[in-house]
Amino acid sequence: MTNTGHNQPATPTAETYGALDAAYTFFNERLFEGRLMPCLFVMQRSKPTRCGHFHAEIWQSQAVKDYAADEIAINPNQMMSAGLQENMQTLAHEMCHLEQHHFGKPSRNGYHNKEWGAMMDKIGLTPSNTGAPGGKRTGQQMADYIEPGGAFEAALAELLEGGFSIPWLSVDTTPPPKEAKPSTRAKFTCVGCGSNAWGKPVLHIHCADCSLPMIPSTVEPEDAAAMLSGYMKPDQIALTLSLSVPERAPEAQLDVEVYIAGAAA
Repeated sequence: MTNTGHNQPATPTAETYGALDAAYTFFNERLFEGRLMPCLFVMQRSKPTRCGHFHAEIWQSQAVKDYAADEIAINPNQMMSAGLQENMQTLAHEMCHLEQHHFGKPSRNGYHNKEWGAMMDKIGLTPSNTGAPGGKRTGQQMADYIEPGGAFEAALAELLEGGFSIPWLSVDTTPPPKEAKPSTRAKFTCVGCGSNAWGKPVLHIHCADCSLPMIPSTVEPEDAAAMLSGYMKPDQIALTLSLSVPERAPEAQLDVEVYIAGAAA
C-alpha cells in the first residue's frame, strides 16, 4: 500500500509549485537577463504530445488594478517519464513564448514562428518538430533539443549541481487507447455502372438498372467472381475484376467452378 503521507511534514503543493517557481527565477536570471515578469504555474493534464503551454495575461490581479499575470501550464502526466532535464526544457520553451508575447511579435495562438525560434536559439535550445537535428523549425507543434555547449546546457548543469529537484511527480493518468471497433458496414459497388451503396456485409443488394449483384468491399476476388458467375460470362468477369484466367482454346467451354478456382490461384 502506498504511503499517503498522513502525519508527514510534507506540503506537496508548496514544494512542487515552489520548485517550478525557483527554476523559473533561476532561468530568468541566467537566460533571459531577468526581464521576464513572474508568472502563475498550473498543472493541467493534456494529451501525451503536449508537455506544456503558455497563456498570456489570463490571471487578473484582484489587488492591483489592470495588472495581469501570464500562465505556464505543465502536463503532469509527462513529468515522471520525461525526466528532470526534459521538464526543464519544457519550462524554458514556454518561457520563450512568454518573452515573445511581451517583447516580440507572436503569431496566431500556439504557432511557433521564426522570431520565437531565434529566441530559443539565443538560450541554447534548438527548435525542431521532431525534437532532433534536421526537423522543421516552425509550425503549430514544436519540440526542441539542447544545443551542445550552449547557454541552456550550462544553466541546467548549474541548477542541478545546486541540488535542484521537483519533489512530487504524478503518475500518468492517460487512459489506454481504445481498440478500434470492427466496421459493421460495407461498401457495395455495381460492376456495371459503378453505383455505390452501404450496408451490413451480409446483405444481398442488386442494381436494378444493370440487373447485377452489387459486390461488397469485404469479399475476396474469387468470391466476387462467384457472385457474378450467373450474370456475366467468365471473360467478362475476368476483365471486370482484373483477374488472371488460364489460357484456353477459343472454342473451349470454361466451367464456372474451374474459372473461379483459377481466379483464386
